[in-house]
Amino acid sequence: MIFSAELTGLTTASGILLLLAVVSLWINRYAALAILGLATLVAGVAGHVTFAGALCLAGFAGLAWWYRQSGRWSAWAALFIASAVFFLHLVPGITGWPFLGPMRIGAGGEYGKWLSVDKVGAGVLLLAIALPDLRSRADWRMMLVQAWPWIFGVPLLLAILAVLSGSLHLDVTPVVAFWPWAVVNLLSVCVVEEALFRGLIQSRFVLACRDRGWPAWAGVVLAALLFGLAHAAGGFALVVFATLAGLGYGFARHVTGRIEAAILVHFALNAVHFLFLTYPVPA
Repeated sequence: MIFSAELTGLTTASGILLLLAVVSLWINRYAALAILGLATLVAGVAGHVTFAGALCLAGFAGLAWWYRQSGRWSAWAALFIASAVFFLHLVPGITGWPFLGPMRIGAGGEYGKWLSVDKVGAGVLLLAIALPDLRSRADWRMMLVQAWPWIFGVPLLLAILAVLSGSLHLDVTPVVAFWPWAVVNLLSVCVVEEALFRGLIQSRFVLACRDRGWPAWAGVVLAALLFGLAHAAGGFALVVFATLAGLGYGFARHVTGRIEAAILVHFALNAVHFLFLTYPVPA
């Protein structure tokens, strides 16, 4: 089963609106914010966002605006802490709902994907308000020329390391199961996580390193280490692979100056994992 049997009309609508809000970031920021607001309203009617949860989301938007206007470390720290709360689903009054699965993909363990207004909403607000990373679609060609070695190289290298280390095994997945997963993973995982780790965190770390006369790549490494530690619940091996992946995402962002490059490398690695290796982990 690709889509969750627990989906209702309201949760389906809210999930689609959340994904549309992410897509709209590259069309019009204000449209993305409006669609996010509508998704929050529908999720509220479905019982997944209370008035307190909506106020928390509005407060996050205020922090994002404060950071964009001031650029102060205090504003960054407040936004970073708030982002951690939202990404860890600790916001009072906001709960998620199953969107994909549960399903078993080849020899992998059972997999399911939930959507929630907190994590996706925070990613949309970071990119729409706090960060100046997004550019016009006309700039994509140059970005792709610069990013393609990372888009192909990082997934290939990490896939080889995962197989050689015995962490994962070759396990080809039918393409028919790929497309729903791909849309949800790209928009609710790759875009959202890169907004935080490469948009908010790495950009600030690189700036801080330059201000102190340190090499800019040190900021990329620090952000990658933090990205790896964020996966500590999955065990030591996942921390190591997530850190290496974070280095690939981070340097793609650093070399091209575009957060879209990091998003594409992130998605390429996840897609290779899904299509050709045990996913999410061996059963």
